[in-house]
Amino acid sequence: MGLPDSYTLKPNAVPAYFDAILSAQPPERFSVKFLEHLGFTSTNDRLFIGILKDLGFLNRDGGPQPRYFEFLDRTRAKQVVAEGIREGFSDLFAINTKAQELPLQEVTKQASDHVCGQEDQSCDRKDCEDFQGAVRLRRFFYASAPEEAADRGGFVSAR
Repeated sequence: MGLPDSYTLKPNAVPAYFDAILSAQPPERFSVKFLEHLGFTSTNDRLFIGILKDLGFLNRDGGPQPRYFEFLDRTRAKQVVAEGIREGFSDLFAINTKAQELPLQEVTKQASDHVCGQEDQSCDRKDCEDFQGAVRLRRFFYASAPEEAADRGGFVSAR
């Protein structure tokens, strides 16, 4: 399986992307145009669509999948994202069930030793930085009870 192919040049914007999705009606197809309607007009914002695909929120054509609709339930949103990250980076979690707590150097080492050593797998520090960027947002990883998370609002406002 390896690591997801998607990445972002704006990891600090990820919570804002998810907040915007929570505030909008689901599209028939999640496109660049839809992302622009959410207020994200930079070409760098477009990379987030690939992340949504790799995390199982969208199909190859950009159509919302069941995970996307589960995410729209604010009481489960953070848990749904955590599940997507755990599945998208399943090879790392197979090596260490607490991979989200590892420092970047250790993630890079484990990915290189165990994930990217497989045939037809390429891995570089950028892959691991993307993983670290995702897991750095610890609120995705069951940091609090779902009820508390819902009370605090969206991803940006949750602390």
